Amino acid sequence: KISKFSESDTTIKVTTIDRVVEELKLTRLDMIKMDIEGAEIEALQGSEHTLEALKPCLAVASYHKRNSEKTFQAVESYLIQKNYSVRTFFPPHLTTCAKYKYDK
Repeated sequence: KISKFSESDTTIKVTTIDRVVEELKLTRLDMIKMDIEGAEIEALQGSEHTLEALKPCLAVASYHKRNSEKTFQAVESYLIQKNYSVRTFFPPHLTTCAKYKYDK
């Protein structure tokens, strides 16, 4: 259900960033901006190949709560593991910005 107030089930088709990048045969992707109501970690996981291959900058809304905790810590941790430098700011609507750390 979309909402606890909904009386009917609604099916929503979703895809991943990796799938879209592959379908469009993108060889460059400069920026990803996402604000998807707490599903940012799943979206990042669905962009794993894109993050590694194209190394886009990111701006991720990370103020949503999952299991009573704001998502910014999980977003930061995931991106750091992918070799991104991260900074979270703009309280109270936290945004995590990330840029790939190229080796010198």
